[in-house]
Amino acid sequence: MKIIGIYLITCTVNGRKYIGQSLDIKRRFNQHKRKQQNFKFRQDVEKYGIEAFSFEILEECAEENLTERENYYLKTIAPEYNIKTEDQAISEEARQKLRKLQTGRKRPNISKRVKCVETGEI
Repeated sequence: MKIIGIYLITCTVNGRKYIGQSLDIKRRFNQHKRKQQNFKFRQDVEKYGIEAFSFEILEECAEENLTERENYYLKTIAPEYNIKTEDQAISEEARQKLRKLQTGRKRPNISKRVKCVETGEI
């Protein structure tokens, strides 16, 4: 059974928090355990291990209320790991960090030659 709602991840060593929303919280927790996209969060997982993090459901809610409820917790708790703030706006500081991370990265060449079945054109 999927649990839809808002969740909290807390580093038990330094107290830093991350708040997220999901249509399947259990699956999302497992994704966090395998790979972290957030730089600060990833650094702390590498430093302390995933065992140093607690995972909890803050609230179950309807899908249409996810963003509203997440914004409430972002504003109330002010988690240190989140780069998004209320109303899903990314701060200018976070934009600069993301830009810096992407600078110099090669984008995969995913374009392929396609042949039209009807005309034979490529």
